Amino acid sequence: MADTPVLVTPTRLRDFIVDALAAMKMPRPAEITADLMVRTDLRGVDSHGIGMLPRYHELWQAGYISMDAEPTVVRDDMATGLFDGQKGLGHHVSTLAMRRCIEKARTCGVGMVAVRNSGHYGAAANYSMMATRSSFSPHRDRHCALKHGFRGSPAPPALARHSRPMPAPTVSFERSRGPGRR
Repeated sequence: MADTPVLVTPTRLRDFIVDALAAMKMPRPAEITADLMVRTDLRGVDSHGIGMLPRYHELWQAGYISMDAEPTVVRDDMATGLFDGQKGLGHHVSTLAMRRCIEKARTCGVGMVAVRNSGHYGAAANYSMMATRSSFSPHRDRHCALKHGFRGSPAPPALARHSRPMPAPTVSFERSRGPGRR
């Protein structure tokens, strides 16, 4: 017999995710993570929304991610920057990095910010859409890119110009440190 789908509002889903992450000892960034996961589900990307919650729990229990990690700024130069996720989930640190990237693009005309040492950051489109929403107005010829070195799984950064992001090719040489990996 097929299971009957459970329908919940986005607000209730967000609250549930926040409670689940808080139970795993994630502080304030739980809201950011939950918002991005719900946004992803609402776009129809089921693979990177609430469906990831059981996997996050497994990774946390096995010690591969630290839910109470506090990201740090490793380097902050004129047009570039580097954040360290301190082994936490990547949603919060990637949001911080993209915000910094947008600031740099507004100031310098180009921005490139990388993230290292973080876990899964959800759907990469969330971060390119941040650049789209910022519109870079009145600086229409500004560029911004976020490179996330997610443990061997490179994500294309968001390259925004004229308020329309496009993927920019990147290569990540970081190796995965997940289960079964050296």
